[in-house]
Amino acid sequence: MNEAEDEKAQVTIKFKKNIKWTIHYESTGLNFEVHYALQEQPHILLAQIAQRTARSVFVKACKNIDRCEVNKPKKIDNNTINTPITLQTAGVNFEVFHKLVDYLDINEVRSNDIHAMLNTYGVEAARATIIGEVKGVFGAYGIHVDMRHLNLIADFMTFDGGYRPMSRLGMGQFSTSPFGKMTFETATKFIVEAASHGESDTLDGPSASVCLGKPVKVGTGSFGLLQNFSLEQPVAM
Repeated sequence: MNEAEDEKAQVTIKFKKNIKWTIHYESTGLNFEVHYALQEQPHILLAQIAQRTARSVFVKACKNIDRCEVNKPKKIDNNTINTPITLQTAGVNFEVFHKLVDYLDINEVRSNDIHAMLNTYGVEAARATIIGEVKGVFGAYGIHVDMRHLNLIADFMTFDGGYRPMSRLGMGQFSTSPFGKMTFETATKFIVEAASHGESDTLDGPSASVCLGKPVKVGTGSFGLLQNFSLEQPVAM
C-alpha cells in the first residue's frame, strides 16, 4: 500500500468513526415510513440495504389474522423464565400455519376457537380445547376445579361428534325430560311447551326425580331390598 492509499484509508476510517445520523419513522396500520437525516456522509444506496433486510424479515398479511405478537420469555426478579418464544395472533387460519411448517412448530398450535379446532383436528381436539379454556378461566382466579367435572362438561358438549352449548339451549335441544329442563332455567317456557305438545316424563333423570321428591335411580337408588318379616312359631316344649 503506497502513501496515498494509506492516507485515503485513514481518512475513511476516521470518517466512519465520526458518522452522525438520525432515524425517524412513522407508521399507520401496515404502512410505515423511515426518514434518515445524514450529516457529513457520502450518499448511501438505501435500495440495496432495503433488499438485504427484506430477505431476512417476514412481512406478510394472512386472511382472518388481524394482528400477530411475539411473546418472549419473561423476567421475574432478574431471572428469565425458560419458556419458548411463541406467536399470539388475533384470528385463526390453520392453513397458513401448516404452510409455515419450516418456521413454526405446528404440533404446539393452540386456539380458543372451538369450531376451528373441531373442523381442523376433530372432536377430541375440540374437547381438549373446552377443558383447557374452562380450566384457564378458573385458574386465573386461583380456583381449582377437579378434572372429573371438566371432563363431564366436555363430554356433554361433544359426545355427538360436534359441540353444543352448556346452556338451556343445548339442554332443550337434546333433553327429552320436561321436568329436567324446568329445573335448569325458564321453567315457565318449558311447562308451556310440554303442555302444548303433550309431552310425558318417565322421571328417569336425576333432576326430574329430585324435582318431584322421587329417589334417583342411581347408586343406592338403582335397586330395592325385600325383607321377609314372617316370624317362625316357637317350638312347644
